[in-house]
Amino acid sequence: MEINVQPIAIQTIETNYKELKNQISVALKKYEDISYTEENLKLAKQDRATLNKFKDAMEAKRIEVEKECMKPYESFEKQVKDLVGMVQNQINTIDTVVKEYDTRKRNEKKIQILEYFMSEVGELAPIVSMERIFSDKWLNASVALTTIQSEIMDKLKQIKTDIEVIGSLKSKYEAQIMDTYLRSYNLSLALSESKRLEEQEARLQAYAEMQAAQAAEASTIALSSVATNDKPVTAEQTNTSNPNTEIPLEATTEATEAMYHLTLRLSGTKEQLVDLRKYLDSNNIKFEKVG
Repeated sequence: MEINVQPIAIQTIETNYKELKNQISVALKKYEDISYTEENLKLAKQDRATLNKFKDAMEAKRIEVEKECMKPYESFEKQVKDLVGMVQNQINTIDTVVKEYDTRKRNEKKIQILEYFMSEVGELAPIVSMERIFSDKWLNASVALTTIQSEIMDKLKQIKTDIEVIGSLKSKYEAQIMDTYLRSYNLSLALSESKRLEEQEARLQAYAEMQAAQAAEASTIALSSVATNDKPVTAEQTNTSNPNTEIPLEATTEATEAMYHLTLRLSGTKEQLVDLRKYLDSNNIKFEKVG
């Protein structure tokens, strides 16, 4: 299909440019020779107004000529758009057929790819889906099916190898590490997650040991304070009201053991505190409520 467009005749816009330029140059010379100061500011404003009026007149003429020149172009543009529209309608009709064909071939190719994947995924089926490894470029006509099959096999082999590496770690966090891997199929990210979890465990363990050491130290200090500062309560001190009262032999034996006073603040559930009181009563440990 050939198009024979006749040469387009574009007329030249003729005007008295040179004559106008000479006239303007002479007229402007008059203003160039004037030295404008505060004394002749009124004259400066008048001259500026005169020149602006002349400039506006030239601009108005340019716009007038431009509109006249555009009239034949606008007519030409309308005709060309009409011709282009005729051609575009036919292009759209052909394009619909081509796109339908391309879509059908891409769908057929996608089915072939899926069938091959399902035949090769094997034991990885529960954790690897076609959508997760699919590449849109595979549907391009320029990519051969054999190339796609090779890429699928390489990807499945890599996933199997990565999973074996994760299993060889024998980590207590294997589930978390595997979850990270299956979200990206990136072994580096999974190993980074393993390292992060191990470092976190080490920090928590160190913190727990520090807390235990501090608690043990506080307990040692408390017991030391009791042993050195508290005074034992003797049998004589417990019977100062009547020094002549006879003390039974059994009571005398019990009183010879040193007794200490220790003030504690306890926190617990109601059931725990009830059990504690039973224990104190059963062991004849005296106590009283403070505050």
